[in-house]
Amino acid sequence: MKILSYCVWKRSAYRASLGRITCSRNHSSSSVENANVAIIGGGCIGTSLAYHLAKFGVNDVCLLEKTELTAGSTWHAAGLTTYYHPGINMRKLHFDSIKMFNKIEAETGQEIGFHATGSLRLAHTKEHMNEFKYMMGRHTHHPANQQLVDLDTIHFMHPLLNMEGILGGLYNPGDGHTDPYSLTMALAAGARMYGAKILQDTPVTATRQRDDGSWEVDTPRGTITAKHLVNAAGFHARQVGQLSGLDLPLVPVHHQLV
Repeated sequence: MKILSYCVWKRSAYRASLGRITCSRNHSSSSVENANVAIIGGGCIGTSLAYHLAKFGVNDVCLLEKTELTAGSTWHAAGLTTYYHPGINMRKLHFDSIKMFNKIEAETGQEIGFHATGSLRLAHTKEHMNEFKYMMGRHTHHPANQQLVDLDTIHFMHPLLNMEGILGGLYNPGDGHTDPYSLTMALAAGARMYGAKILQDTPVTATRQRDDGSWEVDTPRGTITAKHLVNAAGFHARQVGQLSGLDLPLVPVHHQLV
């Protein structure tokens, strides 16, 4: 079993599905149901997982959200989206994510409020400038536009900027920001469109792994038996992990926003 920052994923042998979960905001359902993949957490990560799994052909995907979609970490997110990342693999993930924004809007008709404003990173030390040059050297194979810019270009782009101490900059014209709530709604709509089920007002109270590797997931509506269980609970991920005896090294950080 692999433990990631946002998910706990147990891979087991694939067996024929025993049934589907009927997902709605109706609290009358209390019978035990079955799922191939159960996702705990209805934020951007959880809905994105549900959307992609269902779109790629995974059957019986169900997302469990204790209140309503985006009520946790996603609600607090600033929505910054960047092509830039120092890691090659993560940069590819960033690229695919931003390119998905236009596709998800076309698929679902849900606008996500994406604005490609561009970003300008400034270097104030020689070491930082060398880092930018190193990033440019690693960027040669990447399709996203990224430019090393000099002082004149920086001043032209931002005439009001105090240029004292600036040595250079790194410009990513495709970076921007989106509305996390709208993006999550679009991902949820896409997940439903491809057959995933979303249960809101469905808190998970306990999880137990069975001998065959599947999971029992307790909710006020009943117990769901899932072949795979994903913890996408954001800043509640540690508490969700503790339901099954896992103490994930995750600590929420309180940010001050101006």
